[in-house]
Amino acid sequence: MINYRHLLNIRQIAIHNTMCGDLDFYIEKCYKHYSKTYHTPLHIAKELIPMEEVIKVFMEDELEDFTPEDMADFKAKVDETPKLMLAAPTYTEESEELSEELWIAQQNALLKQQDEKAKKQQADIIKQTHEALDKLTTSLTNVTEKKPNVE
Repeated sequence: MINYRHLLNIRQIAIHNTMCGDLDFYIEKCYKHYSKTYHTPLHIAKELIPMEEVIKVFMEDELEDFTPEDMADFKAKVDETPKLMLAAPTYTEESEELSEELWIAQQNALLKQQDEKAKKQQADIIKQTHEALDKLTTSLTNVTEKKPNVE
């Protein structure tokens, strides 16, 4: 029998997984979507359907609701994202050989660029939030100062 403490722990794990949004959670979300959409038991979908196909179906379903303008914006955003390689590139004899250390350095540089971009976006959001709060504070101050005394 499950006790209340165990139930709370499960809820905390679910919240963490939802907020974290790591790759495993995303893949699980794609499989759940596929299972619901195509009325396939989850364990059968995981056994029989290739992961790439499930993710592609999920992404296509997400993109169906996009307007052409939203789709163009999203495509531009995806196109400007640096592409990470999942494995060291292979080269033919004619091409230069890329050492494993150089490949790792390139991947680390790409990750650093992504981190810097994310930090910049976060800083921009914080700045915009502070500006909005300042405007709201100013507006509220003006409203309270102009409020006539009712006696």
